[in-house]
Amino acid sequence: MQLIFTDALIAENYAQEHNVPTDTGAKIAAHLYSEIFAKYKITKQDYFKSYDYYTRHPELFERAMGPIIDSLNAMEARMPGKAKAPPVVIAPALEKNQPVPKIMRLNQPVIKK
Repeated sequence: MQLIFTDALIAENYAQEHNVPTDTGAKIAAHLYSEIFAKYKITKQDYFKSYDYYTRHPELFERAMGPIIDSLNAMEARMPGKAKAPPVVIAPALEKNQPVPKIMRLNQPVIKK
């Protein structure tokens, strides 16, 4: 599931970085998500069922996301000519039982039942 989350975060970031209207960004993200779901042979429902599970279990979510965030931050640091963004931090939202930021919603293990 970590691979799915990684791809999803990259897709979300890609959609957000292309200064386009919100509805266009949403269409880009939806298209990229459908490609990710096809790549990993999961459904949108499978993905969001897993996402919902992890948002209800923040300790598991944080444990799953930690290596993903570290990996993405390392990839970004290696990109030539790109200004370094501050590291992504999700723990405060989880500790306060607040909704996970939209960009984080894609990286969650798929739990099929």
